[in-house]
Amino acid sequence: MNEAREESEPSRLTSLIRNILDELPYDEATISSSKDDTSKRLSALWFDLLSGSNEDASQCFNGGLETSASEYIVFRDIAFYSLCEHHFLPFFGTVDVLYRPGSAGLVAGAATVARAIGVVSKRLQLQERFTNEIADAIFRGVDAQGVVVVTKAHHLCMSMRERRDSGTSLTCISTAGTFALEGQNRSEAMQIIFGGQ
Repeated sequence: MNEAREESEPSRLTSLIRNILDELPYDEATISSSKDDTSKRLSALWFDLLSGSNEDASQCFNGGLETSASEYIVFRDIAFYSLCEHHFLPFFGTVDVLYRPGSAGLVAGAATVARAIGVVSKRLQLQERFTNEIADAIFRGVDAQGVVVVTKAHHLCMSMRERRDSGTSLTCISTAGTFALEGQNRSEAMQIIFGGQ
């Protein structure tokens, strides 16, 4: 956490969490952590897990690296963790990214793409919006011709609360630029990202 966030991290949120704990079945006699300690830890954790809320993920690319690349670039199985806005429970999984550099041939390294995904994941999210925001960040960040992003995730709000089914996953797809339009470019991109070429 940066210093500004640590300074603003607060006693107010910690106090509110303590009030919530006071209303819940929470027997301090049977656990090793006091409500005050838990409130402080949870407050710090939420500030960290939501630290991407005011960041522009496209800025992670810093304009991209200049190359003469013009063909497809594919990243697979980038791990992520995020918080569902409905229940404040995690959803997690992997991101696959395919993009085609624009006329300037700008590209990004795997660490940069992962960093941008990290920024987008540190917000209260819906998987559908999460997928769209990653595609938009890459599209703008390297001025790409087209982008395809596929996310596959497990949602604890489903496996813990409702169906108690740990095997179910949700897949979302987002496209930008030339891949958002029906045609040969889109078909070829989809074949690559789903065909594993």
